[in-house]
Amino acid sequence: MKKRKYICLTYLFLLTLNLQAQKLLDVYRNGIVRLTEVEEYGQKNNWEQIFFDYTKMSGQKQIGKVKNIAVAPDGSVFMSDLTTYTIAKFDKDGNFQKRFGQKGGKNKDFLYDPAISGVLDNKYVITYDLQGRIQLFTLNGDFVKLVKLDYIPNRIVPLKDSYVAIKGFVVTTKGSKQFIEIRNLDTGSKKMIWQRMDVYQIKRVIIGSNSYLMKEPFLFYSKKYYDPMIERNKKGELIVAFSESGEIAQYSPTGTLLRKFKSDVEPLSVSVEELKSNIERAKQQMEKEMDDDKLKPEEKEKMIKEYVSRANSRIESGMYQETMPCFSSFIVDSDDNLLLFEFSREKDNQFRVHTLDQQGKSVATSSFQSDHYSLSFIPGKFTFFNGCIYAVGMVKEGGGEVPLRLVKFEIKN
Repeated sequence: MKKRKYICLTYLFLLTLNLQAQKLLDVYRNGIVRLTEVEEYGQKNNWEQIFFDYTKMSGQKQIGKVKNIAVAPDGSVFMSDLTTYTIAKFDKDGNFQKRFGQKGGKNKDFLYDPAISGVLDNKYVITYDLQGRIQLFTLNGDFVKLVKLDYIPNRIVPLKDSYVAIKGFVVTTKGSKQFIEIRNLDTGSKKMIWQRMDVYQIKRVIIGSNSYLMKEPFLFYSKKYYDPMIERNKKGELIVAFSESGEIAQYSPTGTLLRKFKSDVEPLSVSVEELKSNIERAKQQMEKEMDDDKLKPEEKEKMIKEYVSRANSRIESGMYQETMPCFSSFIVDSDDNLLLFEFSREKDNQFRVHTLDQQGKSVATSSFQSDHYSLSFIPGKFTFFNGCIYAVGMVKEGGGEVPLRLVKFEIKN
């Protein structure tokens, strides 16, 4: 009798999971995905106090609005804060609880802008910085351990059983080496699963008595947009999406290749007229960035003319990317569907989202829309948990002097 009861309960549990997954797919299949704010979420917060640093700048970058988030198994949310060198914790209802960390070089301190990558094995919050310092904290914010890397991490994804995937790079005299490796934070073992060497095409420009090095211009987007993206599924397996080719590879937590397939997302082509327009924008950006330099006006003009000449030469010789990347962002939802956000020329966040299952089969095409918030559809700023979406968003209207919010959305049509 107990065995039969156990089998029945197991069947009901699996049926519930299946219905939940089906519900998400049904929403995607209807085309427009409405992100409906859960209004009671974070009701007790004073957003002006939490995001007091919203307007803070670092050079030309507004770092006060750069926040990454991760959701723990109990629904609490952790958010990185570049300006205060801290991690903020919110409870499952979105209400602020505490901050931990500070600027410094000791354990639990942050030498550089801290980023948060997620929760490992349901119990450790993982943070990292560009100094290659990975730190683990408990869900209460207590320091656990520090792991030092000998390279710069761009993104870290927690897998399972102490394994993490790291996308990093090393700068050399000839260029930069981009790679993805899987590392065990307990044993230190590691396995390289992808790497690429980007060789610099550099020309020396002589201006007066000074010598300057100028990299070869990249005519459409920075090469980083063509780099692979990493995510994980609920099993703790690594999924790598190659935005340049549209290919997707899935690995076990220890780095064994499980499967590989190609998405059916077709990239947008790039015209010569578009490239020439980009050159003009790059020229204007260079003029703006050189305002703080100590170059004389004629020296700045020579530098810009050199850049424009080399860029036009690349167009004439056909040395440019003929297509955009296949997708601008890659996210795995809470039911393990793969979401590919297609590159778009639109400026209103109206991305076409292609949904694939774990075997690479295309199951839906939709568009995620929010009436009241401007959102960044990238991991760390837009994440799924238990069928809902958590994001750091900007209020479009009526947000006051500090329009930034931590928001929870229900997914509807």
